[in-house]
Amino acid sequence: MGVAVLVALALPNLIWQWVNHFPTYELLNGVAHSDKNLKLPPLRFLAEQVNILLIVGAPLWIGGLGWLAVAKSARTWRFVALMYLVFLAMMMAMHAKDYYLTPIYPVLFAAGAVAFGRWTRRAWPTVVYTLVLAYLLVRVTGPIVLTILPPEKYAAFADRFGANKTRSEKFTSPLPQPLSDRFGWPEMVEGFAQRYNALPADVRAKTAIFCRNYGQASAVNILGPKYGLPTAISGHQNYFYWGWNGYTGESVLTLGDKREDYTDTYAEVTDLGAFDAPWIMDFERHHYFLLGHRKRTFAQDWPEFKFWY
Repeated sequence: MGVAVLVALALPNLIWQWVNHFPTYELLNGVAHSDKNLKLPPLRFLAEQVNILLIVGAPLWIGGLGWLAVAKSARTWRFVALMYLVFLAMMMAMHAKDYYLTPIYPVLFAAGAVAFGRWTRRAWPTVVYTLVLAYLLVRVTGPIVLTILPPEKYAAFADRFGANKTRSEKFTSPLPQPLSDRFGWPEMVEGFAQRYNALPADVRAKTAIFCRNYGQASAVNILGPKYGLPTAISGHQNYFYWGWNGYTGESVLTLGDKREDYTDTYAEVTDLGAFDAPWIMDFERHHYFLLGHRKRTFAQDWPEFKFWY
């Protein structure tokens, strides 16, 4: 019955993957053969599993994995250890990001706590270990993983523990990527709004906002309605499936690197100024461009916009 429930829950996603030629595999396979992610060798990948979960916590989840794998009393849950090892091998083989495995670790921590409780006959080892974990979580891990420090103080604090030096992608940023990725979106959308609303009404009606990645597109779609912005389009990952929203490419507002990137496909290219904001990812510093009279419509060229990266 449990297996039947699991299959029923997974079936819609499996069908979607099948119909769309397994895009998740396509994404991971594409990234594995690109230079986007830092390709960690197996030992480094394993080391990062320890780092991202707090070094002093490693004995707990590693012990939990061992207990699930070999203990007679854990036979019912043996499949969890097998599942973890299979996915660990898959992620290392496909050069996935080191944090892709994190959803399974609560189970391993729970197993480790059970094993630890059965191993020790006295209360004091568990009390001491809990106090050490709690102290380090509050004193070290909390300020690093939670947004409780302003950026300038965070950077100084995290540098003491090497947290700013750990990257999963080639892109650089003033803060670790998960934090720098949180900055700049309101400013970016305000920049789009200023330029979009400055267009004549008849031009606005046919102007698409095309974004180069799902982060930009989602920022426009979440923060843009209060400025009167239309739904953004993109060829990046799932946005590709949502299409061009009826736009032809006659008038397009976008963010890009240089004018020459668009002159082959658009008759008119106008630089509307730079976008920048403090603490953002370095690759998000672009220029706004107004593109006019696309030589072929979005409908004709949409398959070429598929950006699986």
